[in-house]
Amino acid sequence: GNQRTLDQLPRFSGSGTLADPFAVARWRVSPIALSTRINLPDARSLAELFPELDAVEGSIAGSLDVTGSVTAPRMTGDLRISGGVTAAALGVTFVDPAMQFESGVQETAFRLQTDAGGGTLRGTGTWRTEPGELQALDARLEGEDAQVLDSGGNRLTISPALDLRIRGRQIAIDGAVTVPSSPARV
Repeated sequence: GNQRTLDQLPRFSGSGTLADPFAVARWRVSPIALSTRINLPDARSLAELFPELDAVEGSIAGSLDVTGSVTAPRMTGDLRISGGVTAAALGVTFVDPAMQFESGVQETAFRLQTDAGGGTLRGTGTWRTEPGELQALDARLEGEDAQVLDSGGNRLTISPALDLRIRGRQIAIDGAVTVPSSPARV
């Protein structure tokens, strides 16, 4: 099967503190501080886990930090692929994709960015949950001259400026997608 050398294996590191971990009654105010890092020098194994990704080249690095209290944690983190992720169905390679997030008890904010065919795509958003309430997502996708299709002689480059709003089962999309070039065959 697939063999990896030791320098290709994932590396994890971390540290943390949790005051009074067995004092359940104090968890509401018990501070927490955890920090984790991951470094995967050979990202090809990611394609083995996700068959939708036809090729992943380069390395992966990420972090996760948890602060706050046990009952009200706050998390921040990031994940970066230095290299590219190819989706063969689209014929596109996304270069140096990166994600950052910040999460509280009921809200997660995120940012995404990647290069695609010489252009860029960026996404930002907030996902909220409330006990007994419907989930909500507000997101924005922007980009300039991003190639999103190159398959079977068809190419599609877009410059999106879209807002997405989801409330339970209701979805609203507003904005525009400019197509600066599309030498597509029909």
